Amino acid sequence: MITSIVNGVLLIWLILDVIAIMRHRLPSTQNQDKGSFRVIWMTVAVAFLLADTIGLWGRAWNPPIPTELRIAGIALLVMGIIFRHYSIRVLGRFFTPQVVIQDQHALVRHGPYRWLRHPSYTGAWIAFIGVGLSSRGVLSLLVFTIIPLTGLLYRIRVEEYAFHRALGTAYDDYAKSTWRLIPFVY
Repeated sequence: MITSIVNGVLLIWLILDVIAIMRHRLPSTQNQDKGSFRVIWMTVAVAFLLADTIGLWGRAWNPPIPTELRIAGIALLVMGIIFRHYSIRVLGRFFTPQVVIQDQHALVRHGPYRWLRHPSYTGAWIAFIGVGLSSRGVLSLLVFTIIPLTGLLYRIRVEEYAFHRALGTAYDDYAKSTWRLIPFVY
């Protein structure tokens, strides 16, 4: 039953992200993405494939996660998705699937952007941790915690470079007063 719920929530997340991506596409001439959009999707695909493969190994290689923690994982998954899409909504027209600096680009400093420079990635990462926690084993949790994070960190580096080049000291000052991904940590 837990797996069915997770699969349903993942389907809803996929639909929400596809809608957000389709609504916010801009001409590719402004693209400064350096393949980061593709990298994120590839790391997510690798995480799912690897977690499924690990699941086939059985309990000897993948110690089980207690049911209570798996249910908590569903809650984290849902909260991460909600936080991600709240962050996208706050960002408004400045949200794009690829890294793009728009004409008259402005820093958004309200909502979660008061504390975090990349809250939609924080939400996605929380959701992936939830997927891992709701899986059947500890190794799957590690896979979903680490592999998607590598894609998100690459994307963050690409975005921050583009923002620094386009916005200069305004972005540098913003960066000094906020965290990248995790409040009080990073």
